[in-house]
Amino acid sequence: LDLMAEHPVTGAGTGSYASYVGIVSPPRQRLLYPHNIFLELWAELGILAVAAFLVIVLGAAWALMRRLTEADDGGERLLLVLALGLLIFNLLVSQVSGDINDNRTVLLASALALLLARGLPERAPEARPR
Repeated sequence: LDLMAEHPVTGAGTGSYASYVGIVSPPRQRLLYPHNIFLELWAELGILAVAAFLVIVLGAAWALMRRLTEADDGGERLLLVLALGLLIFNLLVSQVSGDINDNRTVLLASALALLLARGLPERAPEARPR
């Protein structure tokens, strides 16, 4: 919170949380991660990064839900619901994450949701053997 207050717009820079926490951690205990993607983004990259992240994740969820209302095929609907569940799960996990890998999966799930929201490609007709 101190880093966010000192540098609210641009952040303190990538890696600044690790440097700062080395100074303020109790003896023989080091708090390596903020364990929250929003706090980490704001402390290191500023409020603009948080806003961009929210646009990506909420936009992916919105597009996926809109596509879900249009889908009529049972298999396609199941795939879209699975992708939405994956996105929500990864977003929740990133609130208590241990490191950057947990945060990457949120962006991966968002990309998957956006791809599926565009629609599944049409299947080519199967060739019949003669």
